[in-house]
Order: sequence, then structure tokens, then C-alpha cells
Amino acid sequence: MFTHPGTKLLFMGGEFGQSEEWNFSQSLDWHLLAYKPHKGMQMFIKDLNTLYKNSPALYEKAFSNEGFEWINYEDNENSVLAFIRKGHDKTNDLIIACNLTSIVRDNYSIGIPEKGNLKQVLNSDFKKYFGSGVSNTKLIKIDKIKRDNKPYSASITIPPLAIVVFRVIKI
Repeated sequence: MFTHPGTKLLFMGGEFGQSEEWNFSQSLDWHLLAYKPHKGMQMFIKDLNTLYKNSPALYEKAFSNEGFEWINYEDNENSVLAFIRKGHDKTNDLIIACNLTSIVRDNYSIGIPEKGNLKQVLNSDFKKYFGSGVSNTKLIKIDKIKRDNKPYSASITIPPLAIVVFRVIKI
């Protein structure tokens, strides 16, 4: 939701994964932060907020079709979505890939609009978020191979049930 265009909404307790429905007559279940999954969720939301605040591509054109571009929305066999968020300055653009299955997608090729390298800037599967730790630890080379109606492509790893966010680093 944070990487998709539009207004952001995080309801009562969502920042730490409250398991009960919100009840106006009592406090949120803050005691859940004693458990690693809930603490991991809180840390992820904190890092996601930091990414949002420091990434103009996520908010500058949030209400314009110029701020969003699909890379791939048709891969129903792998349940993967990939898109670009764009700001006023092209150097701030972000590439986002979502894996909606419990299977790691290794060497998953996505189209990229420009040459350079991809640097992972956020991964919801980090161990500190109580994830499995599957990650893109090195810069990823962007190849001059057309894919998804883009002039370049890159092979990335998309962790299970996760979202990964990349920035293109010019070479």
C-alpha cells in the first residue's frame, strides 16, 4: 500500500500487527510488542515510513498517472507484480516487485527502463522484520535485454510473500 499511488492509511494497531479487531473501549494490544513477529512488523513499518519520507517518487506524483508505471501485472502463474513509482526527478524513481506466494522467485527477470545497476533499498523479508532473510545483497547488473516492453532487464530475487524495492544506480 505504501508503494502504490494514493493516500496512505494505517489503522489502529496495524503498525505492529494487532491480531484482534480494534475496540474503541480499550487500549491497543501494545503488549504484543513483546513477541518477535509483532516487533518485526513495527520495525518494518518504521523503515517503510523512513523510505516513504526519503523517496519523493512515492509522494510527488501520488495522484497523477505520471507517477506510476506497470512493469508486469500479467504474471498470474508466479503471482508477481512489478511497477515503477516516479517523482519529478528521474533519479528518485523506484522499482517495486511483489511476490504474492510462499515460493522464492530466484532469477526473476523484470523489465527496466534504463541502464545501470539495481540497488535494493527495502525488503520486507529481512530477518529483523521476522522474515526468512532472502535478499538481494549485491548490486544487480541491468542487461541490455528487452523485457516487459522496456529496453533493459535485470534478474532479481523476490522473497516469499514479500515486497522488494530498488533504486537504479547509474554507472
